[in-house]
Amino acid sequence: MMPGKDKNDKLEFEEKIQNLISGQKKGDGLDRESGYRDLTPESDTKNSEEYIRALHWAIKNKDVKNIALSGPYGSGKSSVIKTYLEKYPKTKYLSISLAAFSTPMKSVNGEGEDDKSSSLANDWTLDDVDENVIEEGILKQLFYRVDVGKIPQSRYRKIKKLSYWKMFFTLLMLTVVASAVYLEINPNVLEDFKNTVINNGAFFHLNQWSSYAVFTVTIFGLLLLITTVLKYVMSNFRIANINLGDKASISKKEEKESIFDKSLDEIVYFFESTTYDTVFIEDLDRFNQPNIFIKLRELNTVINNYDNIKRKVVFIYAIKDDMFKDEERTKFFDFIVPVIPYINATNSGEILRGLLKFEKGEDGTYKSMNYDISDRYIWKISPFVQDMRVLTNICNEFLVYKRTLKTTKLKDEEMFSMITFKNLYPKEFAELQAERGIVKDAFQEKEKFVINEKQKLEEQIVPKREILKNVNNDILLDLKCK
Repeated sequence: MMPGKDKNDKLEFEEKIQNLISGQKKGDGLDRESGYRDLTPESDTKNSEEYIRALHWAIKNKDVKNIALSGPYGSGKSSVIKTYLEKYPKTKYLSISLAAFSTPMKSVNGEGEDDKSSSLANDWTLDDVDENVIEEGILKQLFYRVDVGKIPQSRYRKIKKLSYWKMFFTLLMLTVVASAVYLEINPNVLEDFKNTVINNGAFFHLNQWSSYAVFTVTIFGLLLLITTVLKYVMSNFRIANINLGDKASISKKEEKESIFDKSLDEIVYFFESTTYDTVFIEDLDRFNQPNIFIKLRELNTVINNYDNIKRKVVFIYAIKDDMFKDEERTKFFDFIVPVIPYINATNSGEILRGLLKFEKGEDGTYKSMNYDISDRYIWKISPFVQDMRVLTNICNEFLVYKRTLKTTKLKDEEMFSMITFKNLYPKEFAELQAERGIVKDAFQEKEKFVINEKQKLEEQIVPKREILKNVNNDILLDLKCK
């Protein structure tokens, strides 16, 4: 390889790192007044250029319907998606992202365990989550994305906000239409009605037009009253169940079908009634259940083979590299876009320098302009943090702690170490605050540990001393013999 090319590659890599930490580009999540950064995906058009080109080519390819954005956690897959949507804002897309917190476990009989036990981190893993829970979460995000008016025939009915004035004008129109129909059938009633209104107005000493005006106001008042009562009733009362006689009732039928199987016609109807052609699916790999991907691929095939859907629908999955084994990845997906993480153990120090505002001094060493943190410390701690979100959050929390604990005797490096420990080992940090846990035990047992280790070393030293003594005696004996 040519030396010039190596130099260009190095410069390009350094430029990418600077783009990540400079805070000069739009949408970087930095509030320059406070110094905080959000943890949401960042738009990075320059560094994601090839990813966007590959992804766009795959989406436009008529034969590609299942695409993978493949990379480790924190590699920037969500940022690639965000950048793509900003570059192609006319994309008709759906975004599905499943949270994985306090999800019920799958018990032996298939039902969720008690919420108290399932909310504890030690009592469940994402591998135990029932597939139906995942499928239900996907359906919710599908059907709650669109207005109910776009899918009027769907069985999944959402609660709509009752508009008072919409109800009023509906009643008014019904009243006008009903009156017009009635008068069309009985035209003579109009004359009797006019006389009745005029006579009632004369009782209150009102002329003809005043009588009409009072009658109109009265009708409007009645309609407003009826609207108020209807809105109250519809907002506060619901039908709990329907019983049809003593032996008949409407109940849920027990079936072993999955949520997707039972709702297949609803999903197809959803895509038939809407114009979405791209579906981004994130965080599904956290559940470590390949079967859900198989069902989604089957669903994609059904949607694209349905005659009434005249467009191609693409599913794009953001997954980790080891979600599928061996050649399964290339068999499952029609196209794979690998996402290379910018941050790792070798360059996290550079990024942390940028976040903490390090600048190169006249003596050639890097120093933070705002904090008493040395460059040597950065290179010691940075290899332990290899996720951009974690690194950003550590800096955010460090700012909060430093600005809040103004009277603390902790040095900046000590406080930063504490915040790093808090983010990497949150459970141990919480236990430490409660005066318990492995760190507390380590300090309390330090003296005992040192004594025990000394005893072990002494036990190893004693026999070795005996050996040395014997060796010395043997040497002296040999010298005397000579």
